[in-house]
Amino acid sequence: MSLLAELRVVQLGGGMAAAVCGRLFADVGADVACVGPDVSTHLAVHLNHRKILVSNNAAARNAITTAELIVAEGRRAGSSRPVIRQ
Repeated sequence: MSLLAELRVVQLGGGMAAAVCGRLFADVGADVACVGPDVSTHLAVHLNHRKILVSNNAAARNAITTAELIVAEGRRAGSSRPVIRQ
């Protein structure tokens, strides 16, 4: 049995930090859905290993509503502070 088996994680955005974090969760057994994945480089493809790649709105909505953890990278438009929600 994996350490994080059955944990549902959603990775939002194609940023490198989110991709690495999502890969680490996937490596220890979490089910990671990657919404809007970057597949433009070999490194991006490597970081998407063991993830479910989601590219349509219905699947993204389903992944987000059933997630137990959301990994996101970025800032709100017009904000200099990172997005952090509790």
